[in-house]
Amino acid sequence: MIRHLALGSFAAGLCVSVSLAGCSSTTTNVGADAGPGSGTDGGPGSGTDGGSLTDGASGANPLGFTPSNVNLTGFDLSLVGDFVVDNNECSIDTESNLASCGDGGNVLAFQLQTQSDGTKVAVYVARSINIQSMQNLTVTGHNPIVLIALETIKITGSLFGNSRENLGSAGGHTQGLTDTKGAGPGGAGAPSAMSGGGGGSYCGIGGAGAVESGGTSPGGVAYGTVTNTPLVGGSSGSSPSGGGGGGSGGGAIQLIAGTSITVDASGVIHVGAGGGAFGGISGQEAAGGGSGGSILLESRVVSIAGTLAANGGGGGAGSSVNVPGGANATGNATAAAGGPGASAGGVGSAAAITKGSDGTFTAGNAGGGGGGGAGRIRINTKTGQATLSGTLSPAASTPCTTQGTVAP
Repeated sequence: MIRHLALGSFAAGLCVSVSLAGCSSTTTNVGADAGPGSGTDGGPGSGTDGGSLTDGASGANPLGFTPSNVNLTGFDLSLVGDFVVDNNECSIDTESNLASCGDGGNVLAFQLQTQSDGTKVAVYVARSINIQSMQNLTVTGHNPIVLIALETIKITGSLFGNSRENLGSAGGHTQGLTDTKGAGPGGAGAPSAMSGGGGGSYCGIGGAGAVESGGTSPGGVAYGTVTNTPLVGGSSGSSPSGGGGGGSGGGAIQLIAGTSITVDASGVIHVGAGGGAFGGISGQEAAGGGSGGSILLESRVVSIAGTLAANGGGGGAGSSVNVPGGANATGNATAAAGGPGASAGGVGSAAAITKGSDGTFTAGNAGGGGGGGAGRIRINTKTGQATLSGTLSPAASTPCTTQGTVAP
C-alpha cells in the first residue's frame, strides 16, 4: 500500500501520529515539465529521460537511471514536495508511514518494498531532501531505509542510522539472547563458558573474544556485496552466559537523487554499531561489539565534503567490578574504544582498519569481548567517480568502500 503524509488537515505545528518533531515541508504543484531536466536538457522530468514527474504511477522512471534495490512503480509523484529538516530533532520510521510535523501539504510518499533476498525496506520519496545545519534526522524501526529525491539531496546536518549497545536501528541486527551466535549473517560465534563474546562482522571481521580457559570465541564471517545489493545492516556481537548483551549491528541507509547528492563539510551520515556490555559484577565474560552498517548513495553527481561512517562497536571489558562496556561507534573516523580494565575489550573498526581487535585476558578477571568489524560504503554516479574531499570510515583505500556507476 502506498500512502502520503497528509498534514494539511492539521494546524501548523501539530504532528501526525508518531511524529518527526521539527521537520518542515513545502509543496508546489509538480507538473509534467516541472523540476530539473524540464524542457530539452534530458534531466529528470524531461520527456526524453525517464518520463515526467507525474508518471510514477504508470511505472516510468523519472530519475534518469535505474536505482538499486527499489523502484518507483506505483508512486504518485505529483503529490510529493520538499522535505526539509530545519528545527530541532526529527525521526523517520522504517516500519510504517510516520514522518513529520510541518506546515501542511502532501510531502512524502511511502512504501514497504521487498528486496531480492525477501527482506523489507522502507522507501520514502520526496521532490527534494534537505537536512539543514545542526539539525538531526534519526531513523527508527527495524527495517533499512531508502530515501529518494526526484531532484536533490543535501545534508549539512546529520542523518543517523546508528545503533547503541544492544538496541538496533534501521535494519541493524540485534541479539537479545546469551550463549548463542550473534544476530545477522556476520553474527559472532557462540562463546564458550570461559571466553568473551566475539565481535560482529560485515565487510571487516570482528575481533575474537578472549579465552580464559579452553574453547574459542571467534568473530563472525564476512558477508554482503560491494554494491550493497540487497541493502542490509550490520551484525551483532555475541553474548556469553550471564553477561550483558552483544553490541547491535549498525543500520542501513540508501540515498537516491535524480540530480545530485551533496554532503557538506558539517554533514554526517552515521550507521555505526553498538558496543558490547561488560562482564558483569559476578565476573562473567564480556560481550562483543557489533559490526558497522551500510551506506549506499546513488545519483548522477555525488559530492562528499563531510563524513560517511560505518564503524564497528567496541567490545566489553571482562571484570569482576562494574566497569563501562565497549563504546558505541561514533560518526567519524575514530575507533570505538573497548571497555577498560585488566581484561580490556577489543577496539572497533574505523578509518583504514577494517577488523575489530581481539579482547584481552588477565588472570583474576573474565575475558574481554572482541571489537566489531567495518561495514560497507558504496557510491554510484554517472561517471563512477564521486567528489570525495571529506572523511570516509571505512576509508576509501579499503575494500569496504567502493565506487561504481548508476545503472541505465
